[in-house]
Amino acid sequence: MAITLSDQDQLTRRIAGWGAVWLMSAADAAGSAHKAATDGSIALTSATGLVGHVLASPSRA
Repeated sequence: MAITLSDQDQLTRRIAGWGAVWLMSAADAAGSAHKAATDGSIALTSATGLVGHVLASPSRA
């Protein structure tokens, strides 16, 4: 079964993913804002499955 997301659903997932990285960075979650942002960015860019597909595709918003 294939899952199809609307443009709005895809935008929501992008905003949620990058928003989480921003919050971790702002909260100094890893002891360093730069380290938290770097680790979060690596996690998002290496995501697989549906989320990875959404994050890898160009935004249409």
